Amino acid sequence: MSAHRGDFWRMPNWWLVLLSVLVLAVCLFYTYVAVYLAPYPGFEWGADWTVVAIEPCENNPSWCEANRDTLQVGDQMLAVGPLTYETYRHDKTRITFGGYSPGETVSITFLRGDDELTAGWQMLGPTNTSRFRRLMDSLPLYIPFWAAGTLILLLLRPRDLRWRLLILFNYVAAIWLAAGAHSTRGVAYASPIQHAFSWLWAPIYLHLHLAVPSSLFRRHRRYFLLPAYVVAAVLAVLEILQVFPSAISYLGLVLAFLSSLGLLVFRLLRRDSSDGLAVRLILIGMGLAFGPAIVLWTVPLFLGAALPGELTLYILAFAMPLLPFFYIYAIYKRRLGALEFRANRLLSSYSFFLLYATIFALVFSIGSQWLNGDSVVFGLVVSTLFVILALPLRGRFQRLIDRLAYGAKHDPDEIVRFFANRITTALDRDTLARLLTDEVMPSLLIRQSALLLTEDGYFGLVYAHGIELDEASVTSEQIRLLLA
Repeated sequence: MSAHRGDFWRMPNWWLVLLSVLVLAVCLFYTYVAVYLAPYPGFEWGADWTVVAIEPCENNPSWCEANRDTLQVGDQMLAVGPLTYETYRHDKTRITFGGYSPGETVSITFLRGDDELTAGWQMLGPTNTSRFRRLMDSLPLYIPFWAAGTLILLLLRPRDLRWRLLILFNYVAAIWLAAGAHSTRGVAYASPIQHAFSWLWAPIYLHLHLAVPSSLFRRHRRYFLLPAYVVAAVLAVLEILQVFPSAISYLGLVLAFLSSLGLLVFRLLRRDSSDGLAVRLILIGMGLAFGPAIVLWTVPLFLGAALPGELTLYILAFAMPLLPFFYIYAIYKRRLGALEFRANRLLSSYSFFLLYATIFALVFSIGSQWLNGDSVVFGLVVSTLFVILALPLRGRFQRLIDRLAYGAKHDPDEIVRFFANRITTALDRDTLARLLTDEVMPSLLIRQSALLLTEDGYFGLVYAHGIELDEASVTSEQIRLLLA
């Protein structure tokens, strides 16, 4: 069985390309359905049928006049024509506003505060702006995961368990995000498919963190991983049949996320663990992918301020690519060759810009609301301050990423002075070796090094770090050639 499975992943590259194209086709299908086939009533709503955004009146004055004093942002719909919210909850394949054409009026019953109201709503139909918004609601979310899965599939080696799990993780995540981005519209079984893939994603995510950066609990994990996959497959089928309430599927994601996070923390706390740097990078990637959106949602909530909901979504879409690519960098960075340091700089620059934009948006938005009339002066001062601080903070952030990725403890520009001060305290060979391997070499981004001392034509090995080397394998002739 294992040999057959291995043969599948050793198939010719054109089969692998076909797999990548198939996943992309599924994702694009859901985007196409949402952009070109789903109804456009003129507003957007959430999973609980609460109105979250309405098209601006500037571009559609006559339509806006026809819908005056009807729906407002914050209203919760109870019924759209004959389709009630309770019916939709039990059958997510029902298309909200399905069967209504632009210009037609549909009766909507909604809840505003404690009042239940009914009004006629004129359908707007698609506009260039609304179509573009729907396109951007999904593409930036799933394309990074598909691209990361394809990059691993075609370029990275070896084709081992970690390689397979990372591909599955990214491709399942891409389909989950593509279907979930427009699941509230009820088109193309988007909601049942998203919930089904929630269960499929859960054991893959758990298995991934048992296998990366290195194998964990190898002898015992087969006793709970196989049942986890079987249960997830059964639950996925039941989700497609809509046997369970839709909220149940998120339980699997929460459990998988918490257990995976626990495994990463466990690896980090193990004193004998050799995965410290990779685990820290993965945790940083998770924090950067979800942290900014969480901050933008929670901080204004506690301060009694309001941030545009679209801003949080844009920040989340901008942050999501960091998750798959931090996984790739953490696990395969030593196999990237000359691209390793370029990838390091790219990820650090992207992360810094994300964090800087998040903090700027938070400070600017909340400060402007508090100051009201003085918002222009406040915005100018804040913008100037952020521009001045950007360059020095960027350098500090890069050194932080270098420390996480390589264990660099000192600025490379100051390493000569540091080494000169510390070398006098290294009174024996062991202390000197620890100084070089733990502090000096990581700060210079050097992973492999060795130190040999020569005396009367003979060479003695002080230490070898990152390479297999012993005194018997080192000859005087080899050293002379290297010195020459």
